[in-house]
Amino acid sequence: MTVNRITAAPGAQLSVIPTDKFKSNYFALNFYLPLEKQSAGELSLLSRVMLRGTEPHPSIGELNRYTDMLYNLTFSLAVSAIGSVQTFSFRMDFLGDRFVPQAEKADILDSALDFAQEFFCRPLVRDGAFLSEYVESERKLLIDRIEGEINNKDRYAMRRGRMHLLGEHPAAISPNGDIETVSCVTGAQLYERFRSILVNAHAEALYVGEFSPDTEGKLLDVLRKILPENRVDAPMPETDSFKPASDGVGEIVEEAKTRQGRMVLGYSLPYTGEESPVANAFIEIFSASPVSRLFANVREKLNLCYYCSASMDFSLGIMTVMSGISEKNVEKARAEISRQLNGMASGDVSDTELDRARSAIVSSIKTLKDTPSSLGEWYLRRIVQGAPSDIDALMDGVGRVSAEQVAEFASRARLCMAYFLRGTDE
Repeated sequence: MTVNRITAAPGAQLSVIPTDKFKSNYFALNFYLPLEKQSAGELSLLSRVMLRGTEPHPSIGELNRYTDMLYNLTFSLAVSAIGSVQTFSFRMDFLGDRFVPQAEKADILDSALDFAQEFFCRPLVRDGAFLSEYVESERKLLIDRIEGEINNKDRYAMRRGRMHLLGEHPAAISPNGDIETVSCVTGAQLYERFRSILVNAHAEALYVGEFSPDTEGKLLDVLRKILPENRVDAPMPETDSFKPASDGVGEIVEEAKTRQGRMVLGYSLPYTGEESPVANAFIEIFSASPVSRLFANVREKLNLCYYCSASMDFSLGIMTVMSGISEKNVEKARAEISRQLNGMASGDVSDTELDRARSAIVSSIKTLKDTPSSLGEWYLRRIVQGAPSDIDALMDGVGRVSAEQVAEFASRARLCMAYFLRGTDE
């Protein structure tokens, strides 16, 4: 699949994936900056406040009525993190012009791009600040969401485990911010942050969809209207891979009012973007599939926990293994998880496991081509990670993964942190 990349402005790139496969088109404009505590809270709140309205459409109702007129154009503003890189993302999905009834003669691409420009060039601001009533109501909702993450003990345990594993690494910061920061942000600070990202943050725009001779010009035109002339030529922020602070294993036990305990094991697992096929094969065999090592042995055969699964953060080079578990089984489960990992590292990877993994991964990769949004989001993530972004080449690479490569990859894993959230309810 062809991807055309064009410089749209200083520190801003446009990627275009022309295709007639879909009925809808996808447009995204992402801003990237280092993940920091203050900016995380401000950007998280900003993303919510901006969705409340623009100058031409100053309420959610008016925004919805307008997008309904554009054949149910959907849009979102959101924050996320890739490693230690904070992302502020605007996304739109809208009907392709060739599917609009000829009698209506509507140009949805033009209208959609005008709508994107409206969000960034005509935000709902009064006297240099976002509207206080919107800021206050969204602040309350965001604080409720942050508190909800604390009350969800699975999320809480994983969050705490990652924090203990990463220590002072910026990736330990939540992209949603914290209650302390969010509670103090003003509408004026949000507007100042908004203006700052337009000037100082690296930008990546992406379009997936139908393409005509003037499409590229229209995309560049709207980006150059959104992005100020005084933009700095900001590069993509780099994510520093995780480096363990010591050779030992940090042991942490905390308590919470819950019946079920949660265990999180944190590993250092160095990785490069070119190793995506091998890394995916490893995690599929170790944890991801219904016949994976962790599920088949730790959960089913030995019945040591309620669930047990692993996930990798390829940007950081870490792996976490989480399980819902009774305290009496913690040491047994740790030993079995270690035994399964060491077995893979020593070469105990069967042809059947490898074939299943290859098939499952290729099937999953193919689904990226099912919607323009999934294709676009995958591509943008690969840009941040500095990883190859050719889907067909990735599938070919998966087919060539060997048991020896999986074993070598598994041998890099080193346990750095063991976290247990002990339940205090009977």
